[in-house]
Amino acid sequence: MEVDYLVVGQGLAGSLLSYNLLKENKSVLIVDSNEEITSSKIAAGIYNPITGRRLVKTWLADSLFPFLDTFYSDLESFLGTTFLHKKAMFRPFDSISDQNYWYGQSSDEAFKSYIRLVETDQEILKHYHAPYGGFYTELSGYVQVKLMLESFDTYFQQQGMILQENCSVENLTILEDKINFKNISAKAIIFCEGHNNKDNELFKYLPIEPTKGQILDVKIDNYQIESIVNKRVFILPESNYQRIGSTYERDFDDLLPTEEARNDLSAKLEAVLKSQYKIINQRTAVRPTTVDRRPILGKHPLYSNVFIFNGLGTKGVSLAPYFSLQMANFLIHHKPLMPEVDIRRFDYLYH
Repeated sequence: MEVDYLVVGQGLAGSLLSYNLLKENKSVLIVDSNEEITSSKIAAGIYNPITGRRLVKTWLADSLFPFLDTFYSDLESFLGTTFLHKKAMFRPFDSISDQNYWYGQSSDEAFKSYIRLVETDQEILKHYHAPYGGFYTELSGYVQVKLMLESFDTYFQQQGMILQENCSVENLTILEDKINFKNISAKAIIFCEGHNNKDNELFKYLPIEPTKGQILDVKIDNYQIESIVNKRVFILPESNYQRIGSTYERDFDDLLPTEEARNDLSAKLEAVLKSQYKIINQRTAVRPTTVDRRPILGKHPLYSNVFIFNGLGTKGVSLAPYFSLQMANFLIHHKPLMPEVDIRRFDYLYH
């Protein structure tokens, strides 16, 4: 079997990259180990242009968020399913000074298209401590990543373009003009393995750090709020329950839920929530984060037909559409990568 590209991993990165390659009429075979627990399958999928403890406009917001809206809408049509949910995100103010600061920011050109100030919201006040009001983030929402990936998997299976097994480097033959894997020959291979990059001998030199995240599924009494609420934790209404997250753990031994994380998330939720709630589930996964919080795209320092697309981290839903297209254009049309995401920034680590 001969294909243009062998893509390793059918998570968010691998699926969206494969989609962009298919749109360019390239043949693709995806090799995926079909792990039950992955960050893409567990992710809440929230996208939000105002982030961090200091509430700043996220990197490349003016490019990423208009693009992802169109991208995911087109992808829904392609896959014949609905997984994009546009929802405002409410952030309560901490104080009068906090309120005054954001009233000033609301007139700043850099922020005015992203925020909407509110003084009172009866449904919010019913459930949350928000005596000073707050603001709604526009151009935010969430993607049901698990549903999207399942729809992709169905499509890939129908097209006969996915192989469910491990693709270890030891089983590859890297030649100057092709890559051989079992009975498959490809012009190039792209590794989109998430945190499993740590086991890839070709790219393990890269500073991709596994970060464990835990979320709670809870049921809040008489909860009718449709928007996302964010105050040190996010509260995402989904179906008939709410998702609460997330933790960021760099030191961990396994993927089991922990009591420490459960207590931490509960305490943060209770600091802002007035209503009673019940925990119904706790889930974990591992994200691929990078030291500079930027994705890693590009070509291996030694092999001209071996590539990587990884490191989407905690903002994968926001970053993946834009950079999967940039990666496809790099592979097919040899367009240069943005320096901030180019793998060459870590050449000094390669030995």
